[in-house]
Amino acid sequence: MTSSDGKGAIAMTADPFDALRGNGDLKKFLKNEIDLGTLAHAYIIEGAEGTGKHTAALCAACYMARGLPGGEKIARGLSPDVMVFAPPSDRKTFPVDTVREMRARAFILPNDLPFRIFIVEKTERMTAQAQNAALKILEEPPKNTYFFLLCENASALLPTVRSRAPVLRMQRFSPEETEAYLRADADLAEKCASARLALAVKNSGGSYGKAKAMLLSGEDGEERDLVTAILGKADAPVELLLQLQKLPKDREDFIAELNLMQRAVRDLLMLRSGGKEDLLFFFDRTEADGYGKTMARDELFVLSDRLAELTFAAARNANLRNLQYGLYGAFKCAQ
Repeated sequence: MTSSDGKGAIAMTADPFDALRGNGDLKKFLKNEIDLGTLAHAYIIEGAEGTGKHTAALCAACYMARGLPGGEKIARGLSPDVMVFAPPSDRKTFPVDTVREMRARAFILPNDLPFRIFIVEKTERMTAQAQNAALKILEEPPKNTYFFLLCENASALLPTVRSRAPVLRMQRFSPEETEAYLRADADLAEKCASARLALAVKNSGGSYGKAKAMLLSGEDGEERDLVTAILGKADAPVELLLQLQKLPKDREDFIAELNLMQRAVRDLLMLRSGGKEDLLFFFDRTEADGYGKTMARDELFVLSDRLAELTFAAARNANLRNLQYGLYGAFKCAQ
């Protein structure tokens, strides 16, 4: 269903776009379109998780409403004229019923402002039926109604949907920029002093939001512990099988564990080959030295390739129980 009356909030400043880190070109473009009155009725905002897609849409709404009565409600996430739609929490797809509700609400007149804005989350998860339903409102939107379609990959949307809305891409920060933003956040001072800072920066993919979440929540903590437990039992068949049985039953969580395992094996392979690149999984080389001692470099290559195959199979809905035994076999082949 919907998250009505907005989602999230931003600090109210003279320039609402101050709430969005970086993305100078995107900010300049949106401000210019709003100032000239040439804002398109719909935009696709593409970017990885945590890159600020929702913040960008909210900043645009606040900028449009600057100086207007009721505009301050947007910054607090309380405006009835800025609505957020997303797939239900218990569904992996974005159903057509949610899109139909959005279409119905789009024809209701604004309450406080002379316009209405719809922020649509995770649009790449829309079914084909849902996208076709959205196309109807995008082709003939009500006057003064704007849509921000947020997604990680715009290519997942139908060509007909993409043809109705220009694609705006969020900036991916360099490791140096990501670290600088993290260190400038007063709430992260203690976290930035830990060894997790380097891992968060490296594994964030240029997303400040993802890096911050990893630092605050200890993301990958339990998942990482399971990977190290599995690697630590690689040469003990019975114990290894017992650890593999602890892998998650949820497919997405299972794939996340395989991805972490690939990072760990990559680190071991890089170190065994004498590489000097940054580590992606282990905190430091001393920790990494404690794992994979029984596997030669060629055997690590075999394990790395097999992990990639199993991850692909998991994403293609292969039976997780079978993949669990396949992973056991991958370790045994690498002995």
